[in-house]
Amino acid sequence: MIRHNLSIFNFRGMLKILVGMAYAFILFLSVCRLLNFLYMEDDERARIMWHNFYEQEENIDYICVGSSHVYSAVNPELLDQKTGENHYNMSTGGQRLRESYYIIKEADHRNELKGVYLDLYFLLSIEGMGDYNNLSAVSGGWKNLDYRRFSLDKLDCFFHLNPPEYYISAGLPFTRFREHLCDHEWIYSMQANKRRPEYRNYQYRWETENGRAEYTVKGFFYDNREMSDLCLDAEKVPENMRMAEDAEEYLRKIIEYCKKNEIEIILFQTPVYKLEAIAYENYDDYTAGIKEIAAEYGVPYYDFNLAKEEHLPIQDMRYFVDTGHLNANGAEMFTEFFYNVKAGVPEENKNMFYESFREKLQSESAGITGLYYRQGRTDEIMRGEIAENMYRMTIASNRDEELEYQIYLTPEGGETVMIQDFSDNKCFDIPVEERGVCRIVWREKGDLENWMEMEVGY
Repeated sequence: MIRHNLSIFNFRGMLKILVGMAYAFILFLSVCRLLNFLYMEDDERARIMWHNFYEQEENIDYICVGSSHVYSAVNPELLDQKTGENHYNMSTGGQRLRESYYIIKEADHRNELKGVYLDLYFLLSIEGMGDYNNLSAVSGGWKNLDYRRFSLDKLDCFFHLNPPEYYISAGLPFTRFREHLCDHEWIYSMQANKRRPEYRNYQYRWETENGRAEYTVKGFFYDNREMSDLCLDAEKVPENMRMAEDAEEYLRKIIEYCKKNEIEIILFQTPVYKLEAIAYENYDDYTAGIKEIAAEYGVPYYDFNLAKEEHLPIQDMRYFVDTGHLNANGAEMFTEFFYNVKAGVPEENKNMFYESFREKLQSESAGITGLYYRQGRTDEIMRGEIAENMYRMTIASNRDEELEYQIYLTPEGGETVMIQDFSDNKCFDIPVEERGVCRIVWREKGDLENWMEMEVGY
């Protein structure tokens, strides 16, 4: 009898402990949710993308993964119309290949996935941004954790994305904004934003006199603005354009996962305005490295920056928002061409592309595209090649030689000055704080009668 009573007592005691722990856990989650509401600044497009992904009623057949270059370039609804299958764009801003890998797994485990279109935007996979142990790479992946539903896939992603020292920031989003703990204006702005009907209904759109934009239900970002700036900040340009080891590791993981699970995979590079590809002066090194990996696994890779103009006449400012992102008209043209390439015969597709970016530039008439600039590297400053407070400006030309340039600068509020008469030199320096207009006159060497010119704001 005593043993029986003791057994009942122990069971009730244990039950009380478990119920107490359950209440404490629910209270903890409720407090965290409140703090997230008060302090967390959302990534609106990632939030909407994940919400709409989970709301999909039909099986998703194909997904696009990659960075913002993809959600502004590939319209899944147009692909649906072409194929009769269900496409969904799962790209997010700054998405690296490690994040793409876990997104693919999540999509595959929730759908009978037929195919993956993987974008390989170069800036996110080369030296620096393609190294995944630094804080920017880790924190950049949080947007693809914050809005995912709890699952074993999410846990797997959490522990592979975050070193132990980032567990708290990754798992409790409000802690990233602790500097605003007593900032009443911040708290008010977060609440005001989250009470908007658009926020509650997972809508993201805006309209100005310059254009309008809308994030659609299948992950495409419609933006009808047109590019106007031909001066590009190239501060992040590395000397080594080969894919970083961390990025390559996850590219291989993605390919191997898709092949193992009989999922079609197409590797591609969305088109950028050629000023950007020229600014990354060793661009061909990057795409050559991807071609080697694609050939090793026997998967197709299409660099649409190498597409011939007669097949993809997209190198026009009318089709871009900026040097890296297509606008709505550009996306329509690109999605159409992307479909034609996907539906075509790989051997025949090769005829629509140049072998290298250099070959493409050489096929064009000699000319310039704009300017790109960066501050001096430490070794350059120490050698006196460039002052610390100066920008090194470079003319974006499709020729290494053959052309010579005359350069005029008109600083804001100042007089026009010719800083270089005709010469094959493409570089000049300006103070970091200076703004104005640069007029570049160019001609082929030896041709004293024919010339062209361009004005670029800097």
